[in-house]
Amino acid sequence: MKFLSLLSILTVFAGLANATNDFVTYPEPLKAPVTLFETKQGSLNTLGNYQGKVTILNFWATWCKPCVVEMPSLNRLQGLYRSKGLAVIPLVGSDADVSKVRSFYRRYKLRELDYYIDNENITSQSYQVSGIPVSFIFNKDGKLVAFADGSINWMSQENKDFIEKLLAE
Repeated sequence: MKFLSLLSILTVFAGLANATNDFVTYPEPLKAPVTLFETKQGSLNTLGNYQGKVTILNFWATWCKPCVVEMPSLNRLQGLYRSKGLAVIPLVGSDADVSKVRSFYRRYKLRELDYYIDNENITSQSYQVSGIPVSFIFNKDGKLVAFADGSINWMSQENKDFIEKLLAE
């Protein structure tokens, strides 16, 4: 609960400080809430497995129109920066129909992205996700540094500059 109160307060202040891209940044990096999700192969995974990488945790769904708009640019971002240390985790809810997710990936040619399942919605509850798409951005130390609420163009120059800055740290 302390984390959520702190997150709410920092979100207000961060929103006042940042107007250069689609991200709300935190004045100081925050410890990441609990994450537990499944890979498409069925093994359990956590954000801790991505230490040393800039990580984007993106909550989305196949039926979400803003998500449909956002996913191709997120796919291109992953393709552009994977070799430089970017990890994108597109996370669908535990009630998602995996066959629809696979079809969605084929239809939109999302070849750079894997998909992950929010096992029992543990991660979305930890982050208090109430709407999608929403993305949380973590630095190489696994600390929460920013979030983006709503569909964004990940390939805009400002957003790429932000990711490149994190990759260079």
